[in-house]
Amino acid sequence: MKRTIILLLPLCLLFAVGCKKDNSRISIFAENMSGVSKVWVDPANVNGATWIAGETINLNGNVYTIASDDDGFYVANTSVPLEAALSAVYPATTGSNGNDVTVENISTPRTVTLNSLAVNFNGDGHDIVFPMAAYAASGSNKLLFQHLTGGLKLNLTNATATSLYSLKVITYGDGPIQPVILDNITVTTRWAAQGPNVPTGGVGQIEGDYDIKYCSEMNFTLMDNGNPGVEVPTSGGGLTFCVPVTVCSVKRLVVIGYNASGTTLFTKTMTLANAQSIERNHMYPIPSIQIN
Repeated sequence: MKRTIILLLPLCLLFAVGCKKDNSRISIFAENMSGVSKVWVDPANVNGATWIAGETINLNGNVYTIASDDDGFYVANTSVPLEAALSAVYPATTGSNGNDVTVENISTPRTVTLNSLAVNFNGDGHDIVFPMAAYAASGSNKLLFQHLTGGLKLNLTNATATSLYSLKVITYGDGPIQPVILDNITVTTRWAAQGPNVPTGGVGQIEGDYDIKYCSEMNFTLMDNGNPGVEVPTSGGGLTFCVPVTVCSVKRLVVIGYNASGTTLFTKTMTLANAQSIERNHMYPIPSIQIN
C-alpha cells in the first residue's frame, strides 16, 4: 500500500498567546521533485514518494531518527532547543539500511559524500536515498527539506532473466559539481569517486572525448525486500528505478552490472544525442538500456 504524507501543522502555534511551545518535536516536510522526492519511490508514480520512519537526519552534527504519527513525519529533538537555529541534512549516517554515506554538518563547507547507496525493491516501488537539506531559524518548529541533487530514471531490459546484485553507473559530462545554497546554508553533495576525466593512452594515442571533462562514479547495491539481489525480468518493461546524480551535465553513461560474487555480468555504454544539463530538484528519464 502506498504511503502518503499528511501535511498537518500542530494545533498549538508557536506564537499563540497562552499556548506552550512543543520543544521536543520538529515537523519535517520536503519539496516535490519534478519526478521524485524523498526516499520511497514508486517508479510508475514518482511524485508519490515519501519519507520512511526509522531513517535518520543530521541536525547540527547530531543524528536523529524520523518518526511518524497521524500529524505526519517529525523528529523528536531533545538536545537542541528550538530557540536555536538548526541546519539539517538528510541522510545522516553510514550503514543506514545498506547505505554508505559520510556527512559533515557542523561547519562550512557542509558536505554529503555518497560512497554507495542501496536500491531496495519492495513490491510497490523501491527505497532510495535522495540527499536533502533544510534550515530552521530560531523560533521555528518545522523543517522544509529541499533536494540537493537531480536524478536519473533508469530502465534495464533483457532477453534472459538476470540476477543482479550491484551496479556501477559512471556518468560523463562537461561540468563539475556545484554547491547548493539553501536559505542560510551551503551544501556540496558528491559521489566519492568524482572529478576531472583524464583521457587515457600513450603519447600520440590518447583516447577519449575531449568534450567530456568530468565523471562521477555511482555505486549501488540492489535488494529485494531487504534481501541481496534482484531479478531483472524479461517482460513487464524490465527493471525501472531512480537514482540521485550530483554532476551538472551528462553526455555519456557506462552501466556495469555484477553478480553475487562480484563478477561482471555486463558493461553497457550509452551516449546521449545531446549533453543533458542536470538541475537540482529535477528528474531525467534515460532511454532503456538492454543488458543482454
